Amino acid sequence: YTGDESVRTFQSIVITGVKEKPKDEKAVCDIIEEEIGGSSSLLDNYTILAVECNRTQFFPAKQARGLPFKTRVRRLAEGILEVDFTVTGQYRTAARIGEKEEDVDKDFSERVEDSINRDGGEIKKSLQEREAL
Repeated sequence: YTGDESVRTFQSIVITGVKEKPKDEKAVCDIIEEEIGGSSSLLDNYTILAVECNRTQFFPAKQARGLPFKTRVRRLAEGILEVDFTVTGQYRTAARIGEKEEDVDKDFSERVEDSINRDGGEIKKSLQEREAL
């Protein structure tokens, strides 16, 4: 890996406790893009170049109970909002000698996912404060 290529990951965030489908899905995407894009300092040697919201999908409480275990919350009283997005970044140092590009992609993907898991509550709080949820 020479350090010149960008790396990309496809991620999802699942927000629980959502009462109804957001009226302005673009606002939800804009806020998530801003929150994820602003977390580049948490990604060590990576710089986030772009965050692109791909899709939002709302599952009312009844539907949410039928989701796969990975995204299901037991006895869910309210719905969930799933947001899929793409994060593009670049490794800050010049090269990772002996590493393949797919290894750098995997490392970036894991770091973005960890950041989302760590900051998921803050993202939800930001969406609520800005009245997007």
